[in-house]
Amino acid sequence: NTGGVLGNRFSTRYRIVDLLNHYYEQPTTLFFGEDRREELKYAIDDIYNYPLQGNAKFNIGRMLKNSGRAADDDIVDYVLELRRNGQLCVIADEDIETKENQIICSMGLRHES
Repeated sequence: NTGGVLGNRFSTRYRIVDLLNHYYEQPTTLFFGEDRREELKYAIDDIYNYPLQGNAKFNIGRMLKNSGRAADDDIVDYVLELRRNGQLCVIADEDIETKENQIICSMGLRHES
């Protein structure tokens, strides 16, 4: 259940991840190749792990509200373009450089009797 991390099913983050996942699961075609699938995967990961930038959240939310299924392609293109330009999510510089898991605290506590 992704609702806890992304908010409720009406939130912008939840709805955009749902839309991107729908596109990601499509079979590859001439217009939807592996490179685009890879871009979608990274965009989904970013939205899942980081908060949306204010402007991106506002614009994507407005696009989701005002669109039917026909405009979904435009929304996906817009999200991928924002990600390419570093305008999709708030990602700290240190997060970009260190993608490995890090031990934050290794202190164990033991009760002495």
